[in-house]
Amino acid sequence: MFRNIVVLLMLISYLIFFKNCEAEDRIKIGMIDSGISKEQANSKYLCKDGRRSVIYDDKEGYDTFGHGTNIFGLISERINPNTHCIISYKVWDHNFDNTNKKLEIFYSALGIEMIIASGVKYLNISMSGYGFSKYEYKVLESAVKKAIIIVAAGNSGSDLNANCNTYPACYKKFFDKNFIVIGSSTGEYSNEGSIVDFKVDGTKKGTPVFSGTSQSTAIFTGDFVSKK
Repeated sequence: MFRNIVVLLMLISYLIFFKNCEAEDRIKIGMIDSGISKEQANSKYLCKDGRRSVIYDDKEGYDTFGHGTNIFGLISERINPNTHCIISYKVWDHNFDNTNKKLEIFYSALGIEMIIASGVKYLNISMSGYGFSKYEYKVLESAVKKAIIIVAAGNSGSDLNANCNTYPACYKKFFDKNFIVIGSSTGEYSNEGSIVDFKVDGTKKGTPVFSGTSQSTAIFTGDFVSKK
């Protein structure tokens, strides 16, 4: 039953993606998160094909939680809208009740897969959770092979040298390049260990205000991309 739902969702999402995809001359930065605000949907920082949702009953891609709005804002205020733009894929919502982990991981992996197909050069993943997913690993492997730079957060406050079980950060174990793991320099829920490449202050950042490695990751992505 779950397999049939997955296949149907993939077909619907791909049809919507290819129907609405527009040409874009700027360098694309992808973000998978909880969507963006209605105000940001008209932002000069958003790519022409920049607002999508892979959640089957929510195709608008608007943020109802604030996290994606925060991440979009932190990245956009650090880039030049004449040369770079952001694609937002909504892959989670505040009302998810954690009763179907397979479906939640599927949404995340599908969002990554579709963002890769849209031609991004960079991908910000200000999300974390537990559990290895073969599907998610495969799409990230595809991205890395295409020289897409992945910037991922680790937000469980764990020593990843002792037990690397926080994903997508721990997928880095399988890649020797193009995968950057960010922590928070102020210790806000930051993971620790050699897998963490850089630490950035992520305390009380953006609008709405959030604290954590999600914010550290977005700040790093924006600053990193602005230098390219």
